[in-house]
Amino acid sequence: MRGGQNAGANLPGAAPALPGPASAAAALPPPEPEEDAIDFAQIQGRVRASSVKKVADVVEKHPDESVQIIRGWLNNAL
Repeated sequence: MRGGQNAGANLPGAAPALPGPASAAAALPPPEPEEDAIDFAQIQGRVRASSVKKVADVVEKHPDESVQIIRGWLNNAL
């Protein structure tokens, strides 16, 4: 038997393990609000703007193919 909760349970004279708190989270203090907290909405907006820019670049480089793709989407939607 190696390590774990019951590692010393079968040893003569071994003391039983002490129980932990009912909840590990209860032992921790609540997190303090940070002024530099990450604004996920702002990050998501930047990612979307970057994606739109990439699509616009592809459309500018390949306008004929882009029109064919959009027409295909419209025909499938109808």
